[in-house]
Amino acid sequence: MNDVKARLQYLSKGRSIKTNLEEAITEPYRHLERRPDDEDALMNLLVCELKLGRFKDGEQTARKLLKRTNHVQMHFWLAASLDNQGRLDEAIAAATTGMKLAPDQDTRQMFEKMIDNFSKSKPDSKGD
Repeated sequence: MNDVKARLQYLSKGRSIKTNLEEAITEPYRHLERRPDDEDALMNLLVCELKLGRFKDGEQTARKLLKRTNHVQMHFWLAASLDNQGRLDEAIAAATTGMKLAPDQDTRQMFEKMIDNFSKSKPDSKGD
């Protein structure tokens, strides 16, 4: 899918053929044993990890994907995994990189909102 915004929205909803994420996550693991460089399987694994609250695993998978492709959605998922680990400065940095790579205004605005939310969540924030 070439439309980045549509892809991000699709993935952020965590759609899966299976409703049980614990079961769904086994498919990318098995597939990656045979084809460790399959980016689609890594992306499916990443979404499942984040939906299951496995944020450290999600961070590692996002970083693995970023080594292969500097795609805007990888920065989105990396920022989300870092945020959920309470690593807000790193999350802001990842989202800022994603914003710089954003192909359109809507995607840039999505990252701007993400950065704003992260900034407001920081302990030293005044909650403006």
